[in-house]
Amino acid sequence: MIKISELNPYRSNEDPFEQLLRSFHDLMESNWASPFGYQSFRSSIREDTNHYIVTAELPGVAKDDINLELEGHYLTIRAKTNEINELKDHNNYLIGSSRRTGEFVRSFFLGNADVNSIQAKLENGLLHVWIPKLPDNHHSRKQIPID
Repeated sequence: MIKISELNPYRSNEDPFEQLLRSFHDLMESNWASPFGYQSFRSSIREDTNHYIVTAELPGVAKDDINLELEGHYLTIRAKTNEINELKDHNNYLIGSSRRTGEFVRSFFLGNADVNSIQAKLENGLLHVWIPKLPDNHHSRKQIPID
């Protein structure tokens, strides 16, 4: 399993607190958190010069049951499912059922995302999210004068 921290290499100008927070998010996404009610889902993140591209596998999840949120440098995908399958005989008696319920959560660290231009599309159980990057000169670094 590739961790998001491995996909986004160490950046020397990154805040150490952000690195710690990213490591915590990676830990929470691992399978050990499943007993606490959260499960992960398969996903990938790619980065090119101008975009981050996130693809999440969410088969059987309706668009209304997906919440996509960007807070700080983290894109979080939450999906809920409550799928019930019943098997009935020719007399309409229930002879078997299965249920798949839960909440699936995954967060991705994004460096310099343009929050006003994010696009997302759900198609055939795949959620595609395109996140444009801000220009490199848009970092929030500023020299502060001392009085």
